[in-house]
Amino acid sequence: MSVAREGSTPRSCNLRKGAFSRTKGGTVLQRQARKRKLVAPISALHLMALQHASPGQVLDVHPLGVNLSAEKTSALFKSIDLEVMRLVLLAGKSLPPHKVPGEITIHCLEGSLDVELDDATVRLEAGELLFLAGNAKHGVKAATDASALVTIALKP
Repeated sequence: MSVAREGSTPRSCNLRKGAFSRTKGGTVLQRQARKRKLVAPISALHLMALQHASPGQVLDVHPLGVNLSAEKTSALFKSIDLEVMRLVLLAGKSLPPHKVPGEITIHCLEGSLDVELDDATVRLEAGELLFLAGNAKHGVKAATDASALVTIALKP
């Protein structure tokens, strides 16, 4: 888990199993916060709230690698005009066909995704990006364990 230290910017929030385990001296996260002299100790309450990026904040969107199977889809930020998510799908899992009013990009970070369109299925491999017009019906299925950045323009 990466947390802001004095004078630094948060990059990601990756929880690992046992992060809230209680032992003498507090939870694992509380002990790590004290050890690293973090600006503010982290509590379970802070982590339960959906935290979006702030303008100017750097986010870590590198491939998840060996941690991919333990991660879930998450919203990175949402503004008035734009939403960005990290989509995580394990092999064989899918999002059913749907539409959104705004334009979309799907940038495959790792693995392979099959994007089902009205008239074709497009395979996205790591490093490839697909643009879809607003109201384009699409579904996404993971051919292998995969993660992608999905950007949605909220104003059509």
